[in-house]
Amino acid sequence: MYIIIDKNTQESYIIKEKTTVSTIINKSVSTIYRNEAKKYWETHQFLIYNPQKVLIKSQRGGKKNFINRNVEF
Repeated sequence: MYIIIDKNTQESYIIKEKTTVSTIINKSVSTIYRNEAKKYWETHQFLIYNPQKVLIKSQRGGKKNFINRNVEF
């Protein structure tokens, strides 16, 4: 998983695949493999972060938090 930030516009991307990262930053896939061990690296236009831990799910719970509320799913 990679987080890419454009230095000029401050737009950010979260991408899983190396080929998609390669297309966005306009570098080869071998460049991405070479920098994979680093926590972050940069090109002329982008900052690329390699997060060590990614939490996708919330730790707070599910529908049971909304039992007595008028919220529909």
